[in-house]
Amino acid sequence: AGRPVARLTRLKAVARRTARELWMVGHNGGTAGGIVRGTLEAGFQRVAWDPGSGRSVSDLNALTVRPDGEVWIVGDEGTVLRVRKGEDTPVPVPVPTGASARELKVGEDLHAIAAGPGESLVIVGEHGVVLRSGDGGDTWHRVRVPTTDDLASLAFSGDVGWIVGDDGTILESRDGGLAWESVGG
Repeated sequence: AGRPVARLTRLKAVARRTARELWMVGHNGGTAGGIVRGTLEAGFQRVAWDPGSGRSVSDLNALTVRPDGEVWIVGDEGTVLRVRKGEDTPVPVPVPTGASARELKVGEDLHAIAAGPGESLVIVGEHGVVLRSGDGGDTWHRVRVPTTDDLASLAFSGDVGWIVGDDGTILESRDGGLAWESVGG
């Protein structure tokens, strides 16, 4: 069974930032999702972060590392965190929230994030949420997709991307995540 890493009770995702440095996210059994970073040689430490505005987030669900070394983390309640290259402190990033159909509903959980082509990033989550940034995460926009099923994971190969989710949902994009269509049924 392996020993616990820096007291996170449930690790959910791991990504490599450099040849030796790993970042992990998950649930820590406390009031905020847990983040751990370190190396196999030197060990792993918890990374302190503040969810802000009196929020408490129980889970951080996924992360990705961009080619430039930035770490991006997503989690419950619409949490998006950015760790800039050369830094170790996650900073909350605002994403569109509100009543508009083009915005993330307050409290929706985000399940996965992936770096797309160029400076793009794409996030997926509950109720068919797809958010895209084309400028390295400075601004985010909701992308319409043909489902309201929960979306669980995504991947890119060049401009082509795929999203999978509940009820056998498979979506494909051929333009770097600007538009998505159902495939396979």
